[in-house]
Amino acid sequence: MTPDDVRATAEQLVHFHDRFASLFGKAQAQDHAYDYIKGLMACPERKSIEPIALLVGHGDVSGLQKFVAAAPGTTTT
Repeated sequence: MTPDDVRATAEQLVHFHDRFASLFGKAQAQDHAYDYIKGLMACPERKSIEPIALLVGHGDVSGLQKFVAAAPGTTTT
């Protein structure tokens, strides 16, 4: 990908997230949703919470873990 392709893709991700952000409620939850989506796209090796939070998020591993665990349809053991 060229730098222009990366910029265009990043803009599309922002617009995609903006369409659904309000469904996540508070601003912090909206930020976690954006970080998680961005991390799924940007972390090619490990798609787990810790690398995503540390590499593309705000470094809030615990907060992102709680956000994902609270999602409807998820189970915790």
